Amino acid sequence: MLRIILRPGCCSSAWFLASVLAGSTAFSVAAHALPVANSSGNQFEAGTQYPFDTAHYGPYDIGQFEHLQEQIRWQQENGSHTAALESIDKALQLLRIDGGPENQAQLPLLEKRLDSLQALGRLADIDKQYQAILHLYRRWFGAEDVRTATLLGRMAEWQMEVFYQELLTPFEEASGVANSDQQRQLAFDMLKQSQVNLIDAIKTHLTAGNWPSPELQQLEEHLLESYYLFAWRQVLETDPDPSLSNRTPRRGSVYKRVNMDSNEFIQAFNQGLLVLERLLTYQQQTPDRNPADEAKVLVALADWHLLFGHNKEAMSIYREASKSMTTEPGEKAWELDPVQPVVIPTFTHYVEQPFSTDFEEGSDYIDVSFSVTRYGRARNIEISRFSDQLDDEVPKRLLSWLKRSQFRPRFVGNEIDESEMRLRYYCQ
Repeated sequence: MLRIILRPGCCSSAWFLASVLAGSTAFSVAAHALPVANSSGNQFEAGTQYPFDTAHYGPYDIGQFEHLQEQIRWQQENGSHTAALESIDKALQLLRIDGGPENQAQLPLLEKRLDSLQALGRLADIDKQYQAILHLYRRWFGAEDVRTATLLGRMAEWQMEVFYQELLTPFEEASGVANSDQQRQLAFDMLKQSQVNLIDAIKTHLTAGNWPSPELQQLEEHLLESYYLFAWRQVLETDPDPSLSNRTPRRGSVYKRVNMDSNEFIQAFNQGLLVLERLLTYQQQTPDRNPADEAKVLVALADWHLLFGHNKEAMSIYREASKSMTTEPGEKAWELDPVQPVVIPTFTHYVEQPFSTDFEEGSDYIDVSFSVTRYGRARNIEISRFSDQLDDEVPKRLLSWLKRSQFRPRFVGNEIDESEMRLRYYCQ
């Protein structure tokens, strides 16, 4: 039976529900506007006006509400989001006068307000709007309602998207100039707030008894991703991992540029183990449980150990997973012996790998051969040919990407497979 060992620096959990961290301190996001093509939000032709006249209504006449809704729709469709916000605020005022400040009828308007704020890239205002909606959800449905948990999950996903945008955008510029200290801090502040909301959402689902469920599993995977990103913060702030950026990576092993003995690194590893422990429990508690799904969580657990340098433990768990995936000697476990070698981590949701073996019509290609070692490193890499129109620098980038990437080891049955693979990679 698998025994999950917690590294020094984290207390153990007797029961998986207790492993969800209790309580977190919220923070205020500093005002920060994302770059937009037209900050005014007025993108339709000059002189164009909303075609319906509402001037004959009094300032608090609820009768104009339907006209305001049509006006908002028209303004948003025409890209006039600043004007739409003014109309939305007026409509909200009417609803609150008519039905009280916590009138549930205002929810569709609050969602439209979010749409316009996101179109304008007003980051601080989006955060405030989410917090206002969350307050209302807790008043309407209660803090332990699954609908509140769903909103918390939405907030967390948006915050993680902002993290990636703020952290990676400067590295995609031709100059390669690193982002400012303020921008890096903003990115990780947003990631921290995402983590807080994910934990609250998971606690809410568990308290409500809404498990196992696909939504809960997705929240856990996002939380695992956040722990991984915080563990590698020291590297990501200066040179994002090639799986997170198209920038040519610097020389040197990623492991040489992070303190793997730091409390932060050890804590992130242990917190990730708790997430995987819960995911394993969900599979074991699922009616009509599928052993293959349970084995996939074991593979993810082995990946986690390998990513943090615990190679012996990783190999032991991979073998256990391989046994549970195969029933005949020599049978292949598709998760551990795929056609395309798997780059780990597999739980980064908002970025794409720069190269893929999946065929895309019209994509440039590079033919390459290499093997994957037992600890997931590419060796004996040879590029044999590539598209005639491809710039010579692109194959060099593939070479750097393969050298820096962490692959999942390949298994046939219980044995490591380090044989050579010949693959055609396509540029994404």
